[in-house]
Amino acid sequence: MQVEKPEEEEIEEEIEEEVKEEKQEEEPEEEERDWDSEATRMGWADEDNWHGDPNAWVDAKTFVENGEKILPIVRAEKRRLEEEVTNLKRREKERDERFDKYHKHQTALLELEKKRRNTALAMLKQQKKEAIDESDGELVVRIDDQIKELEDFELPELEETKPEKKQDDAKEHPDFRAWMSENSWYENDRRMRAVANDIADELQQSGTTLQGRPFLDAVAEQVKKEYSHKFQGTRRRKSAAVETGTRPVPRKKEKGYADLPDDVKKVCDGFVEDGLYKDSAEGRNQYAKEYYALGGD
Repeated sequence: MQVEKPEEEEIEEEIEEEVKEEKQEEEPEEEERDWDSEATRMGWADEDNWHGDPNAWVDAKTFVENGEKILPIVRAEKRRLEEEVTNLKRREKERDERFDKYHKHQTALLELEKKRRNTALAMLKQQKKEAIDESDGELVVRIDDQIKELEDFELPELEETKPEKKQDDAKEHPDFRAWMSENSWYENDRRMRAVANDIADELQQSGTTLQGRPFLDAVAEQVKKEYSHKFQGTRRRKSAAVETGTRPVPRKKEKGYADLPDDVKKVCDGFVEDGLYKDSAEGRNQYAKEYYALGGD
């Protein structure tokens, strides 16, 4: 037996149904995306204008959806590359700043050497005058030799070009370090080092069979011939001390890299990194010697 609903309930159900339908009509439908336009802006081409692999072509919607998945990865890679470029620029700027400091350092050293040479010349000329007054001809000749040696000595010219990346020490011949310890001029005198490198190149191009230590000794021999005044001066001073019977004056212990202030050590390490000084104790101590010669505390 079917029970009929009261009339009031039927009216309420009809009203609810009408309200529900009105709401559905009022709600706007979600606007459909223009996949073709979006894809075209992202570089997509329709099948008629596609010139790539036919199997690689995708429709506009797939192209956009794939792009939305890949875009975050692309953006992350872009940020990584931008950071890498920024770091490279920063390191290049720091290197340029170190080179400027090095150039100022070398300029100050050159001025100091000029003053020392001029002072030595003035003293020798005064000694020559006194020797002439005393009619000591032998002493006049010796002083003239020393004056000529100083006047013939060419001060090095500063290099304006930035240094090239230093070579890997692992490529050096095993005899090189021992040879260099006996020929400190190679590390300490930029001009003589450049001449030595040129001589080494010429020897190699000439087809020499010398290798290792004999080859290095041959280079040193030619350099010493070309700069004989420097090595003769050293021998003359030694022999003069022996002849006069004077005892060598005790020398104060030279300050080295370990004595440098921390901030100056960082400057020195930067120069070593750029290949301006040898990556060795001798190279760092050479910088320290120059630093203190210029009045560093």
